[in-house]
Amino acid sequence: MKKIYLLTVFLLLTSILSAQLRYGVKGGFNFASLSGSDAKEAKTITRFQFGAFANYSLPVLLGFQAEALYSMKGSQRKIKDEYGNTWTVSLNTDYLEIPVLLQLNIPLAVPVPLTPYVEVGPSLGITLSGKSKLETTGFSQERDVKSDLTGTDLGLALGFGLNVLKTFGVNVRYTFGFNTIDNTADPEDLKNSVVALTLSYSF
Repeated sequence: MKKIYLLTVFLLLTSILSAQLRYGVKGGFNFASLSGSDAKEAKTITRFQFGAFANYSLPVLLGFQAEALYSMKGSQRKIKDEYGNTWTVSLNTDYLEIPVLLQLNIPLAVPVPLTPYVEVGPSLGITLSGKSKLETTGFSQERDVKSDLTGTDLGLALGFGLNVLKTFGVNVRYTFGFNTIDNTADPEDLKNSVVALTLSYSF
């Protein structure tokens, strides 16, 4: 029994010591919109995200990745008034986003310097700013709406990525919010919904 215990401890320590800790930077595009029962007319807008990450990979095809991102989200919709004028209503929100992800590497049948993986985990967004913009021909008005937004946005991230030589990476990730971001007295059902396409570089 003692030998089995010592062997188990040895294997555990070997696994921990053989784990790899990597740091890096990443950035790319957010294809952002809103979901929910009150977001039926919401259109997708293209914005950006950038930040840093730390990745802790184990030799059993598993890894953990934590990120700190400046993530720009929002949506857009078009409405017509009684005079036939078309108005564009835009919502631009910026977040400090902190996803914590479990990653599962997918082994390939041939020895190539590519590592595909899938990932899942919670993502916390801290609201940094919010602006609403109203536009039509010859008119534009913008106002600050941060006070109308919730201070945080908790969601779930699901993604797929590909690492090249453990240095470069490309990732596609869908992140959706659990709760409305509307913090007014009579809140509407408006949740963040973002598909992100990013490139990364590990040091």
